[in-house]
Amino acid sequence: MGIKHEPQPPLEIFRFEGVIDQEAALDFERDFRWQQSLGATRFLVDLEKASYLSSTCLAVLSRISRELADAGGVLVVARSPEKVLRLFRTVGLDHFLHLFPGGEEAVAFGRGTPGAQAGTSGGGPAAGPQAGGETPGPRTGDSPGGAPG
Repeated sequence: MGIKHEPQPPLEIFRFEGVIDQEAALDFERDFRWQQSLGATRFLVDLEKASYLSSTCLAVLSRISRELADAGGVLVVARSPEKVLRLFRTVGLDHFLHLFPGGEEAVAFGRGTPGAQAGTSGGGPAAGPQAGGETPGPRTGDSPGGAPG
């Protein structure tokens, strides 16, 4: 559980697992800032095993994505579970995060591989692999982010 860092230059990969609460999100932000201070500008967050993202985590991802974009870097989000995608759509993060359904295309884009297409699940930076046309909102009774019950 938690967040694991796997450097794969020029890409810094962070794998989120389980519940990413406020403490884990702030630990991630500290790790991100450290990597950034060492010169890293390209990051990938793999959410395949994430079950819940706290509001703090959403704020951190939003802040980091904007800062990197302003500085010529990139934050790529890969393999988001459907309930996390619904959460991104609900709060509007799908409009500017680079979201990819799989890992390979996310890594290619994150590394800046020529020909790799930007991806989002909505009308974000560029329509891409996780774009599905309409961006549905959460269904009645759904708990965005899969909050543990």
